[in-house]
Amino acid sequence: MTTAAASAAPAIHLHDLRFGWNAAVPPLLDIAELRIVRGERVFLQGPSGSGKSSLLGLLGGVLMPQRGSVEILGSDLTALGAAERDRFRADHIGRLLRPPELVRAREDFQAGGCSADGLAPQSGA
Repeated sequence: MTTAAASAAPAIHLHDLRFGWNAAVPPLLDIAELRIVRGERVFLQGPSGSGKSSLLGLLGGVLMPQRGSVEILGSDLTALGAAERDRFRADHIGRLLRPPELVRAREDFQAGGCSADGLAPQSGA
């Protein structure tokens, strides 16, 4: 693969991805395709229960989709066994977990009329 081709290849590629906790209800995540190239910055935002943590679990190989593929750095995590996914995760993936108390403290801080950066009051507060 040429350097140009390698830089254009996605770092993350989801294809025909479907994930849910319960087959009796519509899937939590249903993603036709998502490509994220190396160096691209992505912000993941949504309400509680919208699938943010589930998506991160899929990207880390901790969770497996009911359908579709999860490719990270050219490796299809859905084609790897559990031990292989563990090794891949140890070698290539980092994840920062935020304690629930920190999330609640930030929400309480914002509810008190401060902005997310804590430097200025929110408008209308």
